[in-house]
Amino acid sequence: MNAWIAFALGLPGFAALGMAMERHQDELFARPLSDARRWLCRLAGAALLCASLGACIAAWSVSVGILAWAGALTGASMSVGTILTYRPRWLLPLSFSAGIVASCAWAFGL
Repeated sequence: MNAWIAFALGLPGFAALGMAMERHQDELFARPLSDARRWLCRLAGAALLCASLGACIAAWSVSVGILAWAGALTGASMSVGTILTYRPRWLLPLSFSAGIVASCAWAFGL
C-alpha cells in the first residue's frame, strides 16, 4: 500500500517541479510565475518527493524502500509527462487530489 502512497505523493511532487519550468507555465497558467513562486514550487516538489521516499522506507527496509521508491517515481513521472502532453489543464486538480488522498492514507494508515 505504501508504494501507492509514494506514487500519490510523487505525482504532485513532479507536478510542482513541472510548474517551476517556464515551458510548462505557459500551458498551466495565463502568465509566468515570479521567481519566488518558482522557487517555492521547486521546494514543494522536492519536499513531496522526499516524503514519498519516507513512505517507502517506513514500509520496508532502506534498500527495498529505495527500490520501491524508484519504481513509484517512474510511474509518477510518466503520468505527469503524459498529462502535460495531452491534457495540461488536468494536472493541477489531479495532483492536488492525489496529494490529499496520499496524505489521508498515510495519516490513517490505510
